[in-house]
Formats: sequence, structure tokens, C-alpha cells
Amino acid sequence: MGVKTIKHPGGIYTLYSKENINTKIDRAWGFFYNKIYTAVTFISLGALLVILSAQKKEFINTFYLTYLVITASFFLLVNGILTGGTLENPPVWYNNSETLNIRIWTIPIEDFFYSMLLLLSNIWLFETFKSNAAEQQNN
Repeated sequence: MGVKTIKHPGGIYTLYSKENINTKIDRAWGFFYNKIYTAVTFISLGALLVILSAQKKEFINTFYLTYLVITASFFLLVNGILTGGTLENPPVWYNNSETLNIRIWTIPIEDFFYSMLLLLSNIWLFETFKSNAAEQQNN
């Protein structure tokens, strides 16, 4: 069947057949097949960002600035040293065949997204628990 475009008063919609969608999923899976760290990191961060945007959380805008400050200072310094930026034998080593092999200094690009995922998920949980506790005190 392939792709079908439908014109509607609300806009133009594109419908994909099951085969077409399966082909796209197979291509994406083929890309990430041996890159589990990359896949889990990107999929988890993407899912979390979708959840937070659907919930319209107020802290997200402040988070991006905080993330940039933390990343520009501590993360680059510590992770750069651990991945061999200043050491002959780094304590943390990544197999290039299991990552995208894109690095900033000596840090795999996935680590930046993983760092964002860890920080954002912790802040989200903290804010959720804090609002639940406030609601319980008000009741």
C-alpha cells in the first residue's frame, strides 16, 4: 500500500502502511543493533522529554540552562579525565563499535545525552515527590 496523503479541512495528513512503518523500524533497529548504550540512552531521553512536554512541567526551561552550566564545567572536566583526556590509561573506556564514535574531546557524544537523562529524571522525580507531598499537606 505504501504512503497515502489525505486532505482534510484541519490539514494534510500522511498515512503509512504497516509494511512502511515496519521498514522504518527495521532500519532504525539495524542502525542501533550493536549500539545498545546509544539506543537505550536516546530512546529513554526521547521518551522522558515527550512525557515532560505532555505534562507541561515548568522546571524544564530552567533545567536546560542548569544542564549547560553543569556540562560546561564539571561534566567536561571529570568525564574528559575519566575517558583519557589527560591520562595515558583511562579508567573508563568505550568500545567504538558500540557507540556512534563521535567524540567531544575524549567523551562519546552519547554521554552528553546520558548525563541529560540522569539529571532530568532525578529533577523530575524530585519535583513530582515534592508536589505530591505539598498536596498531602494541603488535604
